[in-house]
Amino acid sequence: MKVFEVCLTNYCNFRCEYCISDKTRGADKFSEPLKLDSEGNLLVHDKELSSEEVAKRVRMLAEEGQGALDSYVQAEHDAWYANRHLKHDYTDWLNFDALIAFVRNNLTSDWVINLTGGEPLYYPKIEDLIVELVKTNAVLLTSNASLVRNKPSLLEIPRDKLYFRVGYHPEYRNLETFVKCIDYLVENNFKYVINYVAHPKYYEDSCEDYKKHIDLLIEHQYQYEVTPFEGNYNGKSYPSMRFNRSEQEQYLFGPTDQYKQVHSPMGTSFLMCEPNGKIFECQGKGSQLGDVYDNAVKLAKVQHSPCFSFKGCYTARSANTYLDTFFGSKLG
Repeated sequence: MKVFEVCLTNYCNFRCEYCISDKTRGADKFSEPLKLDSEGNLLVHDKELSSEEVAKRVRMLAEEGQGALDSYVQAEHDAWYANRHLKHDYTDWLNFDALIAFVRNNLTSDWVINLTGGEPLYYPKIEDLIVELVKTNAVLLTSNASLVRNKPSLLEIPRDKLYFRVGYHPEYRNLETFVKCIDYLVENNFKYVINYVAHPKYYEDSCEDYKKHIDLLIEHQYQYEVTPFEGNYNGKSYPSMRFNRSEQEQYLFGPTDQYKQVHSPMGTSFLMCEPNGKIFECQGKGSQLGDVYDNAVKLAKVQHSPCFSFKGCYTARSANTYLDTFFGSKLG
């Protein structure tokens, strides 16, 4: 199978340490109110000039001269600058229609669309987007699920078309509310897997918080997987090298070793799209392969040195974990 991982936005309704520590996301994108029109649509500054605006400027240049055009352009810029806080930057939110058009024109039905963020359920009219996407492809929603009970339209989507990979961040979540959200998915027969992000502070320095976190999942008989924290914590890089793993890390991360894929499929059966529309082979962003707004992509295998401390491709390992859970398949 193939995976098109789409980051709809870096905005999120949570402020989990796992994400905030990632400087590329921008801390201002967390828990910030949405800017919407009266119909609930995002107010977004245009990516580029409309054809009508271009024609207007061409006509002004021909009829009134360069000086008049320069004054007009400056006034437009000043107006935008003064009111820029009233709309989102287009790079923060992937356009609804452009994404639909790209998927239908460039991807076959064996591509799974993995909607991520930020928080994808924070994306206005996300239900409408998913309804359109599942007409041609299966959709995986990588979400904190905190808003899922407020999206009743999702209940109308066939269960073999929509799947949930739910982030479990105990340092932020109200666990009682978290359980209610997962139970909602279970009661409504959605296939799901809980992605427990094991931060070093849960298991380093004799801390055993990870045990009670996992015990909760086991107690409720939830399906779960464990993902290592990626980055620096207390001056040390994580995840630890395989030959230097602690007993706790072996327990936490050992089960995912079965999903390793030594030869990276990045750029051929895995693509990653950012909110600005740019498409790369994976989060490593070694090569830009296309752009949603250009409605084009060129598949090409991109070679990488091993990411982090795992043998083989870490992104492939992660994708293979949920592909096996939901489809009994892997990248290829």
